[in-house]
Amino acid sequence: MALSPFPERPNGRDQRLRRRCPEPPNASSLFCASVSPWCNSVNRRPARREFWGRFRRNQAAVAGLVCILGIATLAVFAPAIAPYNPLALGDESLAQPGARHLFGTDDLGRDILSGILHGARVSLSIGLLAALTATGVGVLVGAVAGYYRGSLDDLLMRVTEWFLVIPQFFLVL
Repeated sequence: MALSPFPERPNGRDQRLRRRCPEPPNASSLFCASVSPWCNSVNRRPARREFWGRFRRNQAAVAGLVCILGIATLAVFAPAIAPYNPLALGDESLAQPGARHLFGTDDLGRDILSGILHGARVSLSIGLLAALTATGVGVLVGAVAGYYRGSLDDLLMRVTEWFLVIPQFFLVL
Protein backbone atom coordinates (compact mmCIF):
# COMPACT_ATOMS: atom_id res chain seq x y z
CA MET A 1 0.00 0.00 0.00
CA ALA A 2 1.41 3.37 -1.03
CA LEU A 3 1.85 6.20 1.43
CA SER A 4 -0.61 9.00 0.84
CA PRO A 5 -1.14 12.43 2.45
CA PHE A 6 -4.89 12.07 1.93
CA PRO A 7 -7.26 10.43 4.42
CA GLU A 8 -8.05 6.87 3.46
CA ARG A 9 -11.41 5.24 3.15
CA PRO A 10 -12.13 1.82 4.60
CA ASN A 11 -11.58 0.16 1.21
CA GLY A 12 -8.05 1.63 1.00
CA ARG A 13 -8.57 4.22 -1.71
CA ASP A 14 -7.78 7.87 -1.24
CA GLN A 15 -10.88 9.90 -0.54
CA ARG A 16 -9.85 12.97 -2.56
CA LEU A 17 -8.75 10.97 -5.57
CA ARG A 18 -11.99 9.06 -5.64
CA ARG A 19 -14.09 12.21 -5.45
CA ARG A 20 -12.14 14.19 -8.06
CA CYS A 21 -10.93 11.45 -10.30
CA PRO A 22 -13.32 8.70 -11.40
CA GLU A 23 -11.62 5.70 -12.85
CA PRO A 24 -11.48 5.55 -16.63
CA PRO A 25 -12.37 2.22 -18.21
CA ASN A 26 -9.84 -0.52 -17.41
CA ALA A 27 -7.58 1.65 -15.25
CA SER A 28 -6.59 1.41 -11.63
CA SER A 29 -6.78 4.26 -9.14
CA LEU A 30 -2.96 4.42 -9.09
CA PHE A 31 -2.94 5.11 -12.84
CA CYS A 32 -5.64 7.72 -12.39
CA ALA A 33 -3.75 9.42 -9.59
CA SER A 34 -0.45 9.66 -11.41
CA VAL A 35 -0.71 10.22 -15.16
CA SER A 36 -4.27 10.04 -16.34
CA PRO A 37 -5.68 13.04 -18.22
CA TRP A 38 -9.01 12.21 -16.60
CA CYS A 39 -7.83 13.73 -13.33
CA ASN A 40 -7.22 17.26 -14.60
CA SER A 41 -10.69 18.33 -15.68
CA VAL A 42 -13.29 16.04 -14.14
CA ASN A 43 -15.57 17.52 -11.47
CA ARG A 44 -14.08 21.00 -11.68
CA ARG A 45 -16.28 24.06 -11.67
CA PRO A 46 -16.84 25.50 -15.12
CA ALA A 47 -14.59 28.47 -15.85
CA ARG A 48 -17.54 30.87 -16.06
CA ARG A 49 -18.82 29.93 -12.60
CA GLU A 50 -15.33 30.13 -11.15
CA PHE A 51 -14.82 33.60 -12.68
CA TRP A 52 -18.11 34.96 -11.32
CA GLY A 53 -17.43 33.42 -7.91
CA ARG A 54 -14.08 35.19 -7.68
CA PHE A 55 -15.52 38.38 -9.14
CA ARG A 56 -18.31 38.56 -6.53
CA ARG A 57 -15.79 38.21 -3.70
CA ASN A 58 -13.83 41.25 -4.95
CA GLN A 59 -15.76 44.24 -3.59
CA ALA A 60 -13.88 46.84 -5.63
CA ALA A 61 -14.63 44.98 -8.87
CA VAL A 62 -18.33 44.72 -8.01
CA ALA A 63 -18.46 48.44 -7.15
CA GLY A 64 -16.75 49.30 -10.43
CA LEU A 65 -19.18 47.12 -12.38
CA VAL A 66 -22.15 48.79 -10.68
CA CYS A 67 -20.76 52.24 -11.54
CA ILE A 68 -20.10 51.33 -15.18
CA LEU A 69 -23.53 49.74 -15.58
CA GLY A 70 -25.17 52.77 -13.96
CA ILE A 71 -23.38 55.22 -16.25
CA ALA A 72 -24.12 53.05 -19.30
CA THR A 73 -27.81 52.87 -18.35
CA LEU A 74 -28.00 56.64 -17.94
CA ALA A 75 -26.21 57.12 -21.26
CA VAL A 76 -28.51 54.76 -23.15
CA PHE A 77 -31.66 56.34 -21.76
CA ALA A 78 -30.32 59.93 -21.87
CA PRO A 79 -32.95 61.18 -24.36
CA ALA A 80 -35.74 59.99 -22.05
CA ILE A 81 -34.09 61.06 -18.78
CA ALA A 82 -32.59 64.43 -19.72
CA PRO A 83 -34.97 67.23 -18.76
CA TYR A 84 -33.85 69.63 -21.52
CA ASN A 85 -32.19 69.61 -24.91
CA PRO A 86 -28.45 69.82 -24.13
CA LEU A 87 -27.81 72.20 -27.03
CA ALA A 88 -30.78 74.51 -26.52
CA LEU A 89 -29.81 77.96 -25.31
CA GLY A 90 -31.75 79.23 -22.33
CA ASP A 91 -32.42 82.59 -20.80
CA GLU A 92 -31.02 81.68 -17.37
CA SER A 93 -27.24 81.87 -17.71
CA LEU A 94 -25.11 80.61 -14.82
CA ALA A 95 -28.17 79.62 -12.79
CA GLN A 96 -27.50 77.92 -9.47
CA PRO A 97 -28.53 74.27 -9.01
CA GLY A 98 -32.16 74.09 -8.05
CA ALA A 99 -35.49 72.46 -8.80
CA ARG A 100 -35.58 73.51 -12.47
CA HIS A 101 -31.91 72.76 -13.22
CA LEU A 102 -30.52 70.10 -10.89
CA PHE A 103 -26.88 70.84 -11.81
CA GLY A 104 -27.47 74.46 -12.81
CA THR A 105 -26.77 76.05 -16.20
CA ASP A 106 -23.65 77.21 -18.02
CA ASP A 107 -22.86 80.70 -19.29
CA LEU A 108 -25.07 80.18 -22.38
CA GLY A 109 -28.04 78.97 -20.33
CA ARG A 110 -27.72 75.28 -21.31
CA ASP A 111 -28.74 72.69 -18.73
CA ILE A 112 -25.60 70.99 -17.32
CA LEU A 113 -27.36 67.75 -16.31
CA SER A 114 -28.65 67.25 -19.85
CA GLY A 115 -25.18 67.94 -21.23
CA ILE A 116 -23.61 65.37 -18.88
CA LEU A 117 -26.15 62.69 -19.72
CA HIS A 118 -25.77 63.17 -23.47
CA GLY A 119 -22.00 63.54 -23.13
CA ALA A 120 -21.80 60.16 -21.39
CA ARG A 121 -23.06 58.56 -24.61
CA VAL A 122 -20.19 60.03 -26.59
CA SER A 123 -17.62 59.18 -23.92
CA LEU A 124 -18.72 55.56 -23.63
CA SER A 125 -18.80 55.17 -27.42
CA ILE A 126 -15.26 56.51 -27.76
CA GLY A 127 -14.03 54.34 -24.88
CA LEU A 128 -15.60 51.21 -26.36
CA LEU A 129 -14.21 51.98 -29.80
CA ALA A 130 -10.73 52.58 -28.35
CA ALA A 131 -10.84 49.29 -26.41
CA LEU A 132 -11.97 47.32 -29.47
CA THR A 133 -9.32 48.96 -31.65
CA ALA A 134 -6.57 48.25 -29.11
CA THR A 135 -7.73 44.64 -28.82
CA GLY A 136 -7.75 44.18 -32.60
CA VAL A 137 -4.31 45.72 -33.04
CA GLY A 138 -2.92 43.71 -30.12
CA VAL A 139 -4.28 40.44 -31.49
CA LEU A 140 -2.91 41.22 -34.95
CA VAL A 141 0.56 42.15 -33.67
CA GLY A 142 0.64 39.13 -31.36
CA ALA A 143 -0.45 36.77 -34.13
CA VAL A 144 2.18 38.10 -36.53
CA ALA A 145 4.88 37.95 -33.85
CA GLY A 146 3.90 34.43 -32.87
CA TYR A 147 3.68 33.17 -36.43
CA TYR A 148 6.93 34.57 -37.81
CA ARG A 149 9.02 34.54 -34.59
CA GLY A 150 12.71 35.39 -34.66
CA SER A 151 13.82 38.92 -35.44
CA LEU A 152 10.33 40.10 -36.48
CA ASP A 153 8.99 38.94 -33.13
CA ASP A 154 11.76 40.85 -31.34
CA LEU A 155 11.11 43.98 -33.39
CA LEU A 156 7.35 43.92 -32.78
CA MET A 157 7.83 43.39 -29.06
CA ARG A 158 10.28 46.32 -28.83
CA VAL A 159 7.80 48.56 -30.68
CA THR A 160 5.05 47.40 -28.31
CA GLU A 161 7.22 48.15 -25.28
CA TRP A 162 8.03 51.56 -26.74
CA PHE A 163 4.30 52.38 -26.95
CA LEU A 164 3.85 51.25 -23.35
CA VAL A 165 6.69 53.52 -22.16
CA ILE A 166 5.59 56.73 -23.96
CA PRO A 167 2.86 57.84 -21.49
CA GLN A 168 5.12 57.24 -18.48
CA PHE A 169 7.99 59.05 -20.18
CA PHE A 170 5.97 62.26 -20.45
CA LEU A 171 4.78 61.95 -16.84
CA VAL A 172 8.40 61.72 -15.68
CA LEU A 173 9.33 64.90 -17.56
